Amino acid sequence: METVEPIVKAIRMELDPIEKQLVVLEANASMRLYAWNWALNYKSSSYKICGTNINVKQLCKAFSDHIVDVPFAFVKLAHSQVPQQAFRDLDNAFKKFFKKQGRYPRFKKRGSEATFRIPQNVKIVDGYVIVPKLDGPVKLKDRWIRDKSESGTWFKKSQELVGKTNGATIKCDAIGHWWITFIMDVEVLKPIELKESMIVGIDLGLKDFMALSTGEKIANPRFFRQTEKQLRFAQRKLSRRARLAKAQKIWSNRYLKAKKRVASIHLKKANRAKNFVYQQAALLMQRFDGFAIEDLCLKGMAGALRLGKSVHDACLGMFRRILAYKVQWNGKFLVVIDRWFPSSKRCHVCGNINKLLSLSDREWNCIQCKTHHDRDHNASINILEEGIRLFRLNGILCPSTSDTGTLKRSLEILEDLGSKACIVDDEHLKFLSAGNDFLAVRSPWL
Repeated sequence: METVEPIVKAIRMELDPIEKQLVVLEANASMRLYAWNWALNYKSSSYKICGTNINVKQLCKAFSDHIVDVPFAFVKLAHSQVPQQAFRDLDNAFKKFFKKQGRYPRFKKRGSEATFRIPQNVKIVDGYVIVPKLDGPVKLKDRWIRDKSESGTWFKKSQELVGKTNGATIKCDAIGHWWITFIMDVEVLKPIELKESMIVGIDLGLKDFMALSTGEKIANPRFFRQTEKQLRFAQRKLSRRARLAKAQKIWSNRYLKAKKRVASIHLKKANRAKNFVYQQAALLMQRFDGFAIEDLCLKGMAGALRLGKSVHDACLGMFRRILAYKVQWNGKFLVVIDRWFPSSKRCHVCGNINKLLSLSDREWNCIQCKTHHDRDHNASINILEEGIRLFRLNGILCPSTSDTGTLKRSLEILEDLGSKACIVDDEHLKFLSAGNDFLAVRSPWL
């Protein structure tokens, strides 16, 4: 049995505009920046003087009267809906501020970001993007794809839009490349029930990027530390040329070249990290249908543990965000375990909590059942078992397909230690050690 679930999907592609089109793209970005700053000043001053809030409709009417006298060249080249979208973005920013979900909106300086959004009439035809009021169709950068057949040949193909498009956002990155992002409403098929054998527990960390409950470990590539030395020399050169340019009050070409060099190093590092995370998420999507991960407090880890550089270099937040939306796209299931769940300190065999476990202990022995644990692998198994429990509470997991591997493994370990075990009910397991009374333990597989 499957259900149809509506989702919002975004596709990002690189543009290859000619010089005339570059002028129009930059004019639209300038119009968006100018409209944002004008609207922020207009709303703030109106509230201070009159105590009234200006809505989007009033902003559009006032801006249409104001823009007539603006002498800038980008006014005639820009699309009419670009400032309207800027006003909507500013209105959403104020709503988030009053809900205490963000800070007060600030003015944007020239060169901070080049982006704008067009809500309609943007489409792809034969590898070209048709944008209203742009000087002709904009060519998409060629996207090379390997054929899945035995020959494995490469061929050019542009991405296809599936579903109803809700406009597009066009943005320029730090080194001058233009990108377009389409927002679409699509429907995906999602199964009603989930098999226990298709669930995996994922423990994210710093030493290893990811430890799976299957016993596999993915090494942490540490992309920032690989480029740290290269970035240090580039930033020193930029600092020297910035001081010279500030003294001469002229931004020389040497300074602009050094600035672009620093931006390209940062962008290359970010692209490598994104590629790595996307590859790992795609591999997990091919193998499993259910995923259980921890709700990590990355800000607290970076500050309290003094591991800021390592935490941000590991891209743990990016992985969770990408995994979450890929689960929606592919009709899979995801459960997030509470951050206070003792996944590392808990023995997955007997359920004993090791309160003396420190961050430097990568391996430890359970005092109660004498099992030797690898810290990350033990945590991933505990995350898996807690995820299975939460899936069952939500009625997603099939009760008839339960996996008894964990139960058999636990009973075998207890028998090797000279203990006897028996299941009392659906929630407890009792085992008898030599010379001791029965001990009741929460069974992690139920």
